[in-house]
Amino acid sequence: VFVSPTTGTDWADGVSVWMDTGSMDGVMQASEELRRTNAMPGDVSISPSASIMQFTGSGMLPNGASAISIDLCDGRAGETGTRISVTLGGRIRAENLLCS
Repeated sequence: VFVSPTTGTDWADGVSVWMDTGSMDGVMQASEELRRTNAMPGDVSISPSASIMQFTGSGMLPNGASAISIDLCDGRAGETGTRISVTLGGRIRAENLLCS
């Protein structure tokens, strides 16, 4: 399963979850999309450490992948946001983050 921005590279514009079942090229086709979220309301930034995320059928990151972190902040400097970390084994952790 893959997770990527719905369009372009801005995760705040929406996120798609999809399976690469067609040509297995790592590029989403319309028929491969499983779920899509809408754009985030307001001035929200989402900054992942990867441009696309892939998970195995058991929920782990694939061999050769690196752990992932995703920073979520709104437009107000100095406010508390959230950092979501995903380990190679698929374990998810959330912690507070000071937004700049």
